[in-house]
Amino acid sequence: NNQVFLSGYFGRDIFKNDFAGMRWGNETGTFRWNHLFTKKLFANFSFIYTNYRYALTMPGGVNNSFEWTSNLRDMGVKGDFSYYFNPKNTIRFGATVVYHKLTPGIARGIGEQTVFTEVRVPDNHAVESGVYASNEQRLGDRFMVKYGLRFSLFQNMGPGTVFHYDSARVATDSTVYAAGKFYNTYGGIEPRLGVLYEINGKSSVKASYARTFQYLQLAQNSTVGTPLDIWFPSGPNVKPQVADQVALGYFRNLRRNTIETSVEVYYKGMQHVIDFRDYAR
Repeated sequence: NNQVFLSGYFGRDIFKNDFAGMRWGNETGTFRWNHLFTKKLFANFSFIYTNYRYALTMPGGVNNSFEWTSNLRDMGVKGDFSYYFNPKNTIRFGATVVYHKLTPGIARGIGEQTVFTEVRVPDNHAVESGVYASNEQRLGDRFMVKYGLRFSLFQNMGPGTVFHYDSARVATDSTVYAAGKFYNTYGGIEPRLGVLYEINGKSSVKASYARTFQYLQLAQNSTVGTPLDIWFPSGPNVKPQVADQVALGYFRNLRRNTIETSVEVYYKGMQHVIDFRDYAR
């Protein structure tokens, strides 16, 4: 009635030449416990750790030599339950809690000739949690409906510094919060709906709708992902991103189900999308 799984990963990428260097990578570890309560109910409990680090360097020996580093660290636990209520209904529910620690950036000069001193952007701390429940239900021989609801919560936590801005977005003041103090909260309801209609044994049509909240933000300097992209959490000055997506697709298997083909279209509307302002430096 019990199974345990342990997995890990460590990877680093390095790019450099005579003028600059970049490095980035991730280290992760997961412990998962699978437990069978009854023939109809089982659960997965997971304990997860990740640490994503990235950096930019200018070579030493010149007056503009420096190193800029940043990292995003997560520690979380989650429980996922599956309950086979009857042959036509499968109920899934669970909860998750994740602690985020973000170091947006530490820049410091390297070498004796550098003109740079150390500059450190304050660390950010936050707790993200959520609960969900869904049901996969068969309606006759051809219809299947999947519907569910998820509630997510995001809380900024000290130690931290929050800057206050005027109408021109110039920082005018700041507030410092002590360690362990929650000073800002966001939350949202995320519904899910999916419909499957089996035309025959080879073809089917699927439609879906989902709303999602994204509390960790990514600001990019270009359309191509690089280690210079900045990760930071939602907070008093940055709202979480919200996305609503609808999709419709046609799926067909060919040659006795050895080849799967599909055509799908979707529409996605997003709110509070983050970007650098023009001519940002």
